[in-house]
Amino acid sequence: MFDGKTDKEVVEMLQENKLLKGNGTCPNCHVLRRLTVNKTYKGGYGARCPKCRKFTNLTDGTFFSNRISFKLIFAYLYLWCGGVSQIEAGDLLGMTSGHTKVDWFIFFRDFCFHQLENTPGLFAFGGPNSVVQVDESVVTKRKFQRGRVVPEQWVVGIYDTLLRRGVVEFVEYLNGDTLIPLIRKHVAPGTHVFTDGWAAYNGSSRAGYIHSTVNHLQNFVDPETGTCVNAVEAYWSRMKTWMRRHGIMASQLIRSHVTEFMWRDVYANGTIQETFKNFISHLKRMYPIP
Repeated sequence: MFDGKTDKEVVEMLQENKLLKGNGTCPNCHVLRRLTVNKTYKGGYGARCPKCRKFTNLTDGTFFSNRISFKLIFAYLYLWCGGVSQIEAGDLLGMTSGHTKVDWFIFFRDFCFHQLENTPGLFAFGGPNSVVQVDESVVTKRKFQRGRVVPEQWVVGIYDTLLRRGVVEFVEYLNGDTLIPLIRKHVAPGTHVFTDGWAAYNGSSRAGYIHSTVNHLQNFVDPETGTCVNAVEAYWSRMKTWMRRHGIMASQLIRSHVTEFMWRDVYANGTIQETFKNFISHLKRMYPIP
């Protein structure tokens, strides 16, 4: 992204892409500020009024931290978009500070949460003639009683087979008082909802859904109705494969990692460049610069 560019060219490029503040007009002198060298600011430049000579920091109101360079931040972001772990990213970029790489990866995951929470209708599923599959799973569990003790984390997955999009909700209880409100939260009334035979789903019909079940003790697909939860189980499989690959099945930050998976499932299905572009476009919406 910044190969061969000078510090000034990097700053100007970020300004053009609305990731840094523009030079603007001095509020006191009412003249245009100029991009001027100032090593006390990130990037080595600030906007200075040619009349009163006062500087303005271009990073004010943006997402940039003052700890590492613009180039390094975007290098981290590009590697994160490519699914590189924070340890591998630190090694590739020659970073010795563990806190820096951890902090930025946490920021990227927090940003995913913000983006998903602030995109209306992203996880609004179903409607007439639509099928939504619902299934429960556990995402942290020791195998054969080995490994670090990690509390079980139960989740409910809701997957729209037409949109090919899913959402994951963490739950404490797998009862009707928990599951039916979750379905109502994401699924439009009148939708055909497929579940397994767990009794907690039995209130789905009373809640306004066409409810069909499959008994997994007998079949993966009901031979008479065709009911199955194969799509949401494939969603689970993708999520858990991704989590194992990154060694986060036992992470105390499991919820933020699941949020990252959901963001990636929606916005990172193409190339690294496309994922990077999507992240930047979302970033600009979160930190709008006039």
